[in-house]
Amino acid sequence: MRTRSPLVAVVSSLAIVGLLLLVAGCDTVEPTPTPTQTAYILPASPVVLPAVPTDNAAVDNLDNNTGGYTPGAMPTVAGADATITPTPQPTQVALEMEFTAPDGLLIAATYYAAVRRPAPTVILLHMVGSNKEAWQPLVGKLQTAGYNAVAIDLRGHGATGGTIDWVKAQQDILSVYQQVSVLPNVAPTRISIIGANVGANLAITACAALESCRSVVLLSPSLDYFGVTTGDAMTSLTIPALIVASRNDASSGEASARLNGLGSGDRRLILNDGDVHGTNLLTSQPDLGDTIIQWLDAH
Repeated sequence: MRTRSPLVAVVSSLAIVGLLLLVAGCDTVEPTPTPTQTAYILPASPVVLPAVPTDNAAVDNLDNNTGGYTPGAMPTVAGADATITPTPQPTQVALEMEFTAPDGLLIAATYYAAVRRPAPTVILLHMVGSNKEAWQPLVGKLQTAGYNAVAIDLRGHGATGGTIDWVKAQQDILSVYQQVSVLPNVAPTRISIIGANVGANLAITACAALESCRSVVLLSPSLDYFGVTTGDAMTSLTIPALIVASRNDASSGEASARLNGLGSGDRRLILNDGDVHGTNLLTSQPDLGDTIIQWLDAH
């Protein structure tokens, strides 16, 4: 596990002040891609983050989704402060980031910034054995449509490293969600989660534990991936859920149809012919990205 110098605590406060002053004057900016760089490194010492607000004038007082959740389900996590090296500029499009898991593991991520800020935000959870780059067919479309996208490498995958542990991974997602919600330029009442394969199951369990999750998009979910079960969590969901799978996908086709019937929120099921699975659906179904954005826009 990677560790950081105690000097981080000193740099943190100064960097945060500088970033907030910079952001305060930003509304609409024109993106000019620059080399990707580490933008946010969140500290490992646990703190309790402030509750996600239920009303935010900066995002037109949009209502927060409630109902069917367990109040206080969020764990104590790290991340109230951030060390920013160097300070991101408003014109940057993609920034490499790291979030701190409850056990101190650094979760690698890429933040794709929307042009208009504050913006609704989507957290992207990849398939088992994959990484955050699997979302490349979707992230550009999300940015163009006005969404921030935060793609992470699950523990034991990609740049995150560590050992695969699906129990801890469920806590990781809750922690990342809360840390994302307090980032500059993120509209905290408009955060959705999109997952594929086991990432879809993690998205379901996370949104079942969160009061503020706006909606969820599931690519090839299952009733049980590696012990991450979804039946009870999906039953408790009252938020909108878009489910996309292939009819002949043995691990997901039938399960997706069953999950679609659970819970009381708005549901839409798309079953494609064939057996294409997970994020591969984004390339096999060229219009799927547009369909996902239309769903997010409507919800």
